Amino acid sequence: MGIASRTLRRNGMAEEATEMCTRITKSGSYDAALCIIGEYVNITGPNEDISDNEDFTQSM
Repeated sequence: MGIASRTLRRNGMAEEATEMCTRITKSGSYDAALCIIGEYVNITGPNEDISDNEDFTQSM
């Protein structure tokens, strides 16, 4: 949640970061939290290069 929130804020999406955190804390489960994070950012592994997906867009 922290990494996703910082990523959103650094990209001018502070309102979305706040909304995401609120939804996560109310979600009640780890799986639900991951799904919510996935709605706001692309979840990648530690070895994945961000340049593989240069399109930083939000779709909701």
